[in-house]
Amino acid sequence: MSLSCSCELDNDDAEWYWWQPNDYSVYNRKRSNPCCCENCENRVSRNDTVGEVRRTRAGTEWEDIRGLAASDDPEAVKLASVYMCERCTDLYFSFQDLGFNCISPYEDMIELAKEYHETYYSIDTLIDDNNAALKAARGS
Repeated sequence: MSLSCSCELDNDDAEWYWWQPNDYSVYNRKRSNPCCCENCENRVSRNDTVGEVRRTRAGTEWEDIRGLAASDDPEAVKLASVYMCERCTDLYFSFQDLGFNCISPYEDMIELAKEYHETYYSIDTLIDDNNAALKAARGS
């Protein structure tokens, strides 16, 4: 998925849900794990700064019938969290701050940063250069 400020998601039939990280946290597991972002080769190790992506699922019909977990509650069953390395978490929060609220933590953050630069930075640079050329031509 590319950069977008809004999205239409149909989560009714989702097998599981992810909850975006709200803040940085410290990875306190014994084993290192790969960053969850696509194509990121970083690993997160004990005491690293990370973004925790909580995952949950709704209860199954079997669990619902037995009163173990509600099938209509997307947070009924907790799954193992996955983690974003500090670099990917920085980029993820930066995109959120810029208003890109439809980014999955599983996406390739480096490619999204490149897309942002090509789309937005280049346009701003051209406008600034054009304005500077106009001022120079006017003698201001």
